[in-house]
Amino acid sequence: MNEFTHHRQDFFIPRVRTSGDRVKVLVVDIYQIGGHYAYVDWRELINDFARQWLARHPHQRPATLWFSRAYSSLFNGGDCWHGACSSNLPEAFLVELAAFLANTLEGHVKIGEEVIVNEEEGWRPYLHFEAGKVWDEDEIERGGSVDLGPCDASMSRVGIESDSNGSNIYADPAGRSVLENLQRANTAEFEETLKSRDNGEIEHYVTRHADKLSNPDLFLHGDTPLHMAALASHTDACRQLLERVDPAIRNAAQRTALIHLAKYRRHESYGRVIEMLSSTIDAADGAGRTALMYAALGTVGLRGNTRLVKALARNGANLACPDNEGQTALKLAMRDNRDGGNSAVVELLKRFTIEHAALQCFNAQYHCGFSWEGDFTFSSR
Repeated sequence: MNEFTHHRQDFFIPRVRTSGDRVKVLVVDIYQIGGHYAYVDWRELINDFARQWLARHPHQRPATLWFSRAYSSLFNGGDCWHGACSSNLPEAFLVELAAFLANTLEGHVKIGEEVIVNEEEGWRPYLHFEAGKVWDEDEIERGGSVDLGPCDASMSRVGIESDSNGSNIYADPAGRSVLENLQRANTAEFEETLKSRDNGEIEHYVTRHADKLSNPDLFLHGDTPLHMAALASHTDACRQLLERVDPAIRNAAQRTALIHLAKYRRHESYGRVIEMLSSTIDAADGAGRTALMYAALGTVGLRGNTRLVKALARNGANLACPDNEGQTALKLAMRDNRDGGNSAVVELLKRFTIEHAALQCFNAQYHCGFSWEGDFTFSSR
Protein backbone atom coordinates (compact mmCIF):
# COMPACT_ATOMS: atom_id res chain seq x y z
CA MET A 1 0.00 0.00 0.00
CA ASN A 2 1.60 3.26 -1.17
CA GLU A 3 -0.88 5.76 0.23
CA PHE A 4 -2.28 5.89 3.73
CA THR A 5 -6.05 5.98 4.09
CA HIS A 6 -7.32 7.40 7.36
CA HIS A 7 -10.68 6.74 8.94
CA ARG A 8 -12.53 7.83 12.05
CA GLN A 9 -15.73 6.43 13.43
CA ASP A 10 -18.83 7.90 11.78
CA PHE A 11 -20.51 8.93 15.00
CA PHE A 12 -19.16 9.99 18.36
CA ILE A 13 -20.87 9.83 21.75
CA PRO A 14 -19.25 11.82 24.57
CA ARG A 15 -18.18 10.07 27.79
CA VAL A 16 -18.15 12.19 30.92
CA ARG A 17 -15.09 12.16 33.18
CA THR A 18 -14.69 12.44 36.93
CA SER A 19 -11.57 13.12 38.97
CA GLY A 20 -10.16 10.49 41.27
CA ASP A 21 -8.85 13.24 43.55
CA ARG A 22 -10.40 16.08 45.54
CA VAL A 23 -10.98 19.19 43.43
CA LYS A 24 -11.83 22.81 44.19
CA VAL A 25 -15.44 23.88 43.87
CA LEU A 26 -16.96 27.08 42.47
CA VAL A 27 -20.01 28.31 44.42
CA VAL A 28 -22.67 30.71 43.06
CA ASP A 29 -25.27 32.29 45.38
CA ILE A 30 -28.06 32.05 42.82
CA TYR A 31 -30.73 33.68 45.02
CA GLN A 32 -28.78 36.92 45.27
CA ILE A 33 -28.32 37.41 41.54
CA GLY A 34 -29.84 40.70 40.49
CA GLY A 35 -30.22 42.79 37.35
CA HIS A 36 -30.67 41.24 33.94
CA TYR A 37 -29.60 37.75 35.01
CA ALA A 38 -32.21 37.60 37.76
CA TYR A 39 -34.79 37.10 34.99
CA VAL A 40 -32.88 34.99 32.45
CA ASP A 41 -30.81 31.84 32.80
CA TRP A 42 -27.49 33.06 34.22
CA ARG A 43 -25.94 29.67 33.36
CA GLU A 44 -25.65 30.81 29.74
CA LEU A 45 -22.66 32.76 31.03
CA ILE A 46 -20.95 29.46 31.82
CA ASN A 47 -21.73 28.14 28.35
CA ASP A 48 -20.34 31.31 26.77
CA PHE A 49 -17.16 31.07 28.84
CA ALA A 50 -16.74 27.37 27.93
CA ARG A 51 -16.93 28.18 24.22
CA GLN A 52 -14.37 30.97 24.69
CA TRP A 53 -12.11 28.58 26.62
CA LEU A 54 -12.25 25.99 23.83
CA ALA A 55 -11.45 28.65 21.24
CA ARG A 56 -8.34 29.59 23.26
CA HIS A 57 -7.46 25.95 24.04
CA PRO A 58 -8.38 23.98 20.90
CA HIS A 59 -6.45 20.93 22.13
CA GLN A 60 -8.36 20.68 25.41
CA ARG A 61 -8.42 17.02 26.43
CA PRO A 62 -11.74 15.29 27.24
CA ALA A 63 -13.04 16.80 30.49
CA THR A 64 -16.31 17.47 32.29
CA LEU A 65 -17.68 20.33 34.38
CA TRP A 66 -19.98 18.91 37.08
CA PHE A 67 -22.63 20.72 39.12
CA SER A 68 -24.84 20.22 42.16
CA ARG A 69 -27.34 22.27 44.13
CA ALA A 70 -26.68 22.39 47.88
CA TYR A 71 -26.36 24.69 50.86
CA SER A 72 -23.01 26.44 51.23
CA SER A 73 -21.51 28.07 54.31
CA LEU A 74 -19.83 30.60 52.02
CA PHE A 75 -23.15 32.43 51.65
CA ASN A 76 -26.01 33.03 54.05
CA GLY A 77 -29.00 30.76 53.51
CA GLY A 78 -30.54 29.08 50.49
CA ASP A 79 -29.25 26.62 47.96
CA CYS A 80 -26.19 27.47 45.91
CA TRP A 81 -24.95 26.25 42.56
CA HIS A 82 -21.70 24.28 42.89
CA GLY A 83 -19.36 23.53 39.99
CA ALA A 84 -16.32 21.24 39.93
CA CYS A 85 -13.99 20.02 37.18
CA SER A 86 -12.65 16.63 36.18
CA SER A 87 -8.87 16.36 36.25
CA ASN A 88 -8.25 17.27 32.61
CA LEU A 89 -9.68 20.74 33.17
CA PRO A 90 -6.90 22.76 34.82
CA GLU A 91 -7.55 24.80 37.93
CA ALA A 92 -7.10 27.89 35.77
CA PHE A 93 -10.43 27.07 34.10
CA LEU A 94 -12.30 27.31 37.40
CA VAL A 95 -10.42 30.44 38.53
CA GLU A 96 -11.04 32.25 35.24
CA LEU A 97 -14.67 31.14 35.19
CA ALA A 98 -15.15 32.46 38.73
CA ALA A 99 -13.68 35.84 37.77
CA PHE A 100 -15.83 35.96 34.62
CA LEU A 101 -19.03 35.21 36.57
CA ALA A 102 -18.18 37.53 39.47
CA ASN A 103 -17.67 40.44 37.10
CA THR A 104 -21.14 39.91 35.59
CA LEU A 105 -23.10 38.70 38.63
CA GLU A 106 -21.90 41.45 40.97
CA GLY A 107 -19.66 39.26 43.10
CA HIS A 108 -22.01 36.47 44.17
CA VAL A 109 -19.35 33.88 43.31
CA LYS A 110 -16.62 32.26 45.41
CA ILE A 111 -14.10 29.41 45.21
CA GLY A 112 -14.77 26.94 48.02
CA GLU A 113 -13.04 24.00 49.69
CA GLU A 114 -12.03 20.86 47.80
CA VAL A 115 -14.65 18.15 47.25
CA ILE A 116 -14.99 14.67 45.78
CA VAL A 117 -17.33 14.62 42.79
CA ASN A 118 -19.73 11.70 43.15
CA GLU A 119 -23.02 11.14 41.31
CA GLU A 120 -24.41 9.37 44.38
CA GLU A 121 -24.14 12.67 46.25
CA GLY A 122 -26.12 14.62 43.69
CA TRP A 123 -23.42 15.73 41.24
CA ARG A 124 -24.47 15.85 37.58
CA PRO A 125 -22.53 16.65 34.39
CA TYR A 126 -23.21 20.22 33.26
CA LEU A 127 -21.01 20.44 30.18
CA HIS A 128 -18.29 18.37 28.57
CA PHE A 129 -15.30 19.02 26.30
CA GLU A 130 -14.47 16.40 23.70
CA ALA A 131 -13.87 16.02 19.96
CA GLY A 132 -13.38 19.79 19.52
CA LYS A 133 -16.85 20.59 20.86
CA VAL A 134 -18.58 21.75 24.05
CA TRP A 135 -21.42 19.35 24.85
CA ASP A 136 -24.24 20.82 26.93
CA GLU A 137 -26.28 19.16 29.65
CA ASP A 138 -29.07 18.03 27.32
CA GLU A 139 -26.68 16.51 24.76
CA ILE A 140 -24.87 14.58 27.49
CA GLU A 141 -28.10 13.31 29.06
CA ARG A 142 -29.64 12.03 25.84
CA GLY A 143 -26.32 10.59 24.64
CA GLY A 144 -26.34 12.78 21.55
CA SER A 145 -23.87 12.01 18.80
CA VAL A 146 -22.16 14.07 16.13
CA ASP A 147 -20.94 13.02 12.70
CA LEU A 148 -17.19 13.54 12.72
CA GLY A 149 -16.63 12.63 9.09
CA PRO A 150 -13.35 11.32 7.63
CA CYS A 151 -9.98 12.55 8.83
CA ASP A 152 -8.22 15.16 6.77
CA ALA A 153 -6.16 13.45 4.07
CA SER A 154 -3.34 15.90 4.80
CA MET A 155 -2.69 14.30 8.20
CA SER A 156 0.89 13.40 9.05
CA ARG A 157 2.13 10.21 7.47
CA VAL A 158 3.05 9.06 10.97
CA GLY A 159 -0.45 7.85 11.71
CA ILE A 160 -2.96 5.05 11.44
CA GLU A 161 -3.00 3.03 8.26
CA SER A 162 -5.96 0.85 7.45
CA ASP A 163 -4.71 -2.47 6.08
CA SER A 164 -6.54 -4.84 3.76
CA ASN A 165 -8.24 -6.51 6.72
CA GLY A 166 -9.48 -3.24 8.18
CA SER A 167 -7.02 -3.45 11.08
CA ASN A 168 -5.16 -0.38 12.29
CA ILE A 169 -1.34 -0.42 12.17
CA TYR A 170 1.18 2.35 12.68
CA ALA A 171 3.67 3.43 10.06
CA ASP A 172 6.71 5.69 10.42
CA PRO A 173 8.66 7.23 7.56
CA ALA A 174 11.66 7.62 9.91
CA GLY A 175 12.29 3.91 9.65
CA ARG A 176 11.00 2.45 12.93
CA SER A 177 9.15 -0.81 12.50
CA VAL A 178 5.39 -0.93 12.29
CA LEU A 179 5.26 -2.98 15.50
CA GLU A 180 7.52 -0.61 17.44
CA ASN A 181 5.37 2.37 16.51
CA LEU A 182 2.26 0.49 17.56
CA GLN A 183 3.86 -0.38 20.90
CA ARG A 184 5.00 3.21 21.47
CA ALA A 185 1.60 4.64 20.65
CA ASN A 186 -0.31 2.15 22.83
CA THR A 187 2.04 2.66 25.78
CA ALA A 188 2.00 6.46 25.47
CA GLU A 189 -1.80 6.53 25.35
CA PHE A 190 -2.14 4.39 28.48
CA GLU A 191 0.52 6.35 30.39
CA GLU A 192 -1.29 9.60 29.59
CA THR A 193 -4.51 8.03 30.83
CA LEU A 194 -2.82 7.07 34.11
CA LYS A 195 -1.42 10.57 34.56
CA SER A 196 -4.87 12.10 34.22
CA ARG A 197 -6.02 10.43 37.50
CA ASP A 198 -9.47 10.62 35.87
CA ASN A 199 -11.66 7.60 36.65
CA GLY A 200 -13.90 8.27 33.67
CA GLU A 201 -10.98 8.43 31.29
CA ILE A 202 -9.54 5.19 32.69
CA GLU A 203 -12.89 3.46 32.28
CA HIS A 204 -13.15 4.78 28.74
CA TYR A 205 -9.66 3.48 27.89
CA VAL A 206 -10.30 0.02 29.39
CA THR A 207 -13.62 -0.33 27.57
CA ARG A 208 -12.33 0.94 24.23
CA HIS A 209 -9.17 -1.20 24.27
CA ALA A 210 -10.54 -4.35 25.93
CA ASP A 211 -9.26 -6.51 23.09
CA LYS A 212 -5.61 -5.53 23.57
CA LEU A 213 -5.28 -5.36 27.38
CA SER A 214 -3.93 -8.91 27.72
CA ASN A 215 -1.46 -8.82 24.84
CA PRO A 216 2.06 -7.81 25.96
CA ASP A 217 3.27 -7.76 22.34
CA LEU A 218 1.25 -4.58 21.74
CA PHE A 219 3.07 -2.48 24.35
CA LEU A 220 6.59 -1.12 24.74
CA HIS A 221 8.95 -3.43 26.70
CA GLY A 222 6.19 -6.06 26.65
CA ASP A 223 4.45 -4.66 29.75
CA THR A 224 0.66 -4.84 29.71
CA PRO A 225 -1.50 -2.01 31.13
CA LEU A 226 -1.91 -4.01 34.35
CA HIS A 227 1.87 -4.16 34.78
CA MET A 228 2.15 -0.41 34.18
CA ALA A 229 -0.75 0.44 36.51
CA ALA A 230 0.62 -1.80 39.28
CA LEU A 231 4.08 -0.24 39.07
CA ALA A 232 2.48 3.23 39.26
CA SER A 233 0.44 2.09 42.30
CA HIS A 234 -2.69 3.30 40.50
CA THR A 235 -5.40 1.46 42.42
CA ASP A 236 -8.36 2.71 40.36
CA ALA A 237 -6.72 1.63 37.11
CA CYS A 238 -5.80 -1.77 38.61
CA ARG A 239 -9.35 -2.26 39.84
CA GLN A 240 -10.87 -1.53 36.43
CA LEU A 241 -8.29 -3.61 34.56
CA LEU A 242 -8.81 -6.59 36.86
CA GLU A 243 -12.46 -6.66 35.83
CA ARG A 244 -11.23 -7.63 32.35
CA VAL A 245 -7.84 -9.34 32.68
CA ASP A 246 -6.41 -12.20 34.72
CA PRO A 247 -4.24 -10.98 37.65
CA ALA A 248 -1.77 -13.74 36.72
CA ILE A 249 -1.19 -12.33 33.23
CA ARG A 250 2.51 -12.33 32.26
CA ASN A 251 4.51 -9.67 30.44
CA ALA A 252 7.12 -10.41 27.78
CA ALA A 253 9.64 -11.22 30.54
CA GLN A 254 7.19 -13.81 31.93
CA ARG A 255 6.60 -11.86 35.12
CA THR A 256 3.26 -11.14 36.75
CA ALA A 257 2.26 -7.57 37.57
CA LEU A 258 3.10 -8.22 41.24
CA ILE A 259 6.60 -9.45 40.40
CA HIS A 260 7.04 -6.51 38.02
CA LEU A 261 6.24 -3.90 40.69
CA ALA A 262 8.52 -5.64 43.20
CA LYS A 263 11.44 -5.77 40.77
CA TYR A 264 11.15 -2.22 39.41
CA ARG A 265 9.60 -0.62 42.49
CA ARG A 266 9.55 3.11 42.94
CA HIS A 267 8.77 5.07 46.10
CA GLU A 268 5.01 4.56 46.02
CA SER A 269 3.05 2.73 48.70
CA TYR A 270 1.91 -0.55 47.16
CA GLY A 271 -0.26 -1.94 49.95
CA ARG A 272 -3.63 -1.72 48.19
CA VAL A 273 -2.27 -2.94 44.87
CA ILE A 274 -0.66 -5.95 46.57
CA GLU A 275 -4.02 -6.82 48.13
CA MET A 276 -5.65 -6.69 44.70
CA LEU A 277 -2.99 -9.00 43.24
CA SER A 278 -2.61 -11.27 46.29
CA SER A 279 -3.92 -14.30 44.37
CA THR A 280 -0.54 -14.29 42.59
CA ILE A 281 1.52 -13.71 45.74
CA ASP A 282 3.71 -16.80 45.27
CA ALA A 283 3.84 -16.84 41.47
CA ALA A 284 7.41 -17.10 40.16
CA ASP A 285 9.15 -15.91 37.00
CA GLY A 286 11.45 -17.94 34.75
CA ALA A 287 14.23 -17.77 37.36
CA GLY A 288 11.87 -19.14 40.01
CA ARG A 289 11.81 -15.80 41.84
CA THR A 290 8.71 -14.44 43.52
CA ALA A 291 7.67 -10.88 44.29
CA LEU A 292 8.99 -11.29 47.86
CA MET A 293 12.41 -12.27 46.58
CA TYR A 294 12.66 -9.18 44.38
CA ALA A 295 11.39 -6.98 47.23
CA ALA A 296 14.15 -8.36 49.48
CA LEU A 297 16.85 -8.16 46.83
CA GLY A 298 18.77 -5.06 45.87
CA THR A 299 17.86 -4.36 42.24
CA VAL A 300 18.09 -1.54 39.70
CA GLY A 301 20.22 0.53 42.07
CA LEU A 302 17.94 -0.11 45.07
CA ARG A 303 18.32 -2.00 48.31
CA GLY A 304 15.63 -4.32 49.55
CA ASN A 305 12.43 -2.54 50.52
CA THR A 306 11.17 -3.18 54.05
CA ARG A 307 7.71 -1.68 53.45
CA LEU A 308 7.20 -3.88 50.40
CA VAL A 309 8.49 -6.95 52.22
CA LYS A 310 6.04 -6.31 55.08
CA ALA A 311 3.09 -5.87 52.73
CA LEU A 312 3.87 -9.06 50.83
CA ALA A 313 4.42 -11.07 54.03
CA ARG A 314 1.13 -9.83 55.50
CA ASN A 315 -0.64 -11.00 52.36
CA GLY A 316 0.68 -14.52 52.82
CA ALA A 317 3.91 -14.64 50.81
CA ASN A 318 5.81 -17.90 51.30
CA LEU A 319 9.01 -17.06 53.21
CA ALA A 320 10.64 -20.44 52.61
CA CYS A 321 10.02 -20.72 48.86
CA PRO A 322 13.34 -21.21 46.95
CA ASP A 323 14.21 -19.95 43.46
CA ASN A 324 15.78 -22.12 40.75
CA GLU A 325 19.14 -21.85 42.52
CA GLY A 326 17.74 -22.81 45.91
CA GLN A 327 17.85 -19.26 47.28
CA THR A 328 15.04 -18.02 49.54
CA ALA A 329 14.13 -14.36 49.98
CA LEU A 330 16.20 -14.26 53.20
CA LYS A 331 19.26 -15.82 51.53
CA LEU A 332 19.05 -13.34 48.65
CA ALA A 333 18.76 -10.43 51.10
CA MET A 334 21.78 -11.68 53.06
CA ARG A 335 23.79 -12.10 49.85
CA ASP A 336 23.01 -8.45 49.08
CA ASN A 337 24.10 -7.34 52.56
CA ARG A 338 27.85 -7.62 52.31
CA ASP A 339 28.33 -3.96 53.20
CA GLY A 340 25.45 -3.90 55.71
CA GLY A 341 23.25 -1.80 53.45
CA ASN A 342 20.45 -4.37 53.36
CA SER A 343 20.47 -5.25 57.07
CA ALA A 344 16.97 -3.86 57.75
CA VAL A 345 15.43 -6.29 55.27
CA VAL A 346 17.57 -9.16 56.53
CA GLU A 347 16.49 -8.63 60.15
CA LEU A 348 12.85 -8.23 59.11
CA LEU A 349 12.85 -11.51 57.18
CA LYS A 350 14.60 -13.29 60.06
CA ARG A 351 11.89 -12.08 62.43
CA PHE A 352 9.09 -13.12 60.09
CA THR A 353 10.72 -16.53 59.60
CA ILE A 354 11.05 -17.11 63.37
CA GLU A 355 7.46 -15.99 64.01
CA HIS A 356 6.14 -18.24 61.24
CA ALA A 357 8.13 -21.24 62.50
CA ALA A 358 7.05 -20.63 66.10
CA LEU A 359 3.40 -20.43 65.07
CA GLN A 360 3.67 -23.67 63.10
CA CYS A 361 5.31 -25.39 66.07
CA PHE A 362 2.63 -24.09 68.46
CA ASN A 363 -0.22 -25.16 66.20
CA ALA A 364 1.29 -28.64 65.84
CA GLN A 365 1.20 -29.17 69.63
CA TYR A 366 -1.84 -27.21 70.79
CA HIS A 367 -5.45 -26.52 70.04
CA CYS A 368 -6.22 -22.85 70.59
CA GLY A 369 -9.21 -20.55 70.40
CA PHE A 370 -11.37 -18.07 72.29
CA SER A 371 -14.15 -18.59 74.78
CA TRP A 372 -17.57 -17.00 74.34
CA GLU A 373 -16.39 -14.33 76.81
CA GLY A 374 -13.34 -13.55 74.70
CA ASP A 375 -10.70 -15.38 76.76
CA PHE A 376 -7.86 -17.02 74.84
CA THR A 377 -7.64 -20.75 75.55
CA PHE A 378 -5.35 -23.57 74.42
CA SER A 379 -4.80 -27.23 75.24
CA SER A 380 -2.42 -29.99 74.19
CA ARG A 381 -3.33 -32.01 71.13
